[in-house]
Amino acid sequence: MTLTAKSDAEAADRVRAAAGTRRCAGLKTRERIADESSRVPPPSPTNRGSRSNPLNAILKQDVSRWIAAVGALLLAARMASAQEAPPPQIITRIGELKALAFADAALARPVRFRGVVTGSDLIAFVQDETGATWVPGFTDTNAVPGTLVEIEGVSIPGEFAPAVSG
Repeated sequence: MTLTAKSDAEAADRVRAAAGTRRCAGLKTRERIADESSRVPPPSPTNRGSRSNPLNAILKQDVSRWIAAVGALLLAARMASAQEAPPPQIITRIGELKALAFADAALARPVRFRGVVTGSDLIAFVQDETGATWVPGFTDTNAVPGTLVEIEGVSIPGEFAPAVSG
């Protein structure tokens, strides 16, 4: 089947009519260009020449809501964890200190007890009625064996058993 030039031109006119354009060598008519340009907002500092898309506004609102929700959840979790963790109890006996596991002693739990110095040099050995421990960095030069001292510091894992530092 061969098409004639007349039928080709008619077919092209029908296609152009369906597309809303007139025969202008493939270009849009002035009326269509004017109609399209009236829908585009003029460039301004806020939209920087881009077309306004209502979907962008919705997405920005959704992102803002998500950020606010995540922030509120993080704040609530932090407040809940702060309320759940009671302050660590002070270890008041050497026996309690010696009973700590290595990991617990490494948490630097507060220690305060009274004991008798049984030996001292650069470290002191202190004993109470529940046990004995060593205190590295003991600086009281007046403490001789038999002196009652109050030791205050934090637990450390020690080399062989939990001890007190600081």
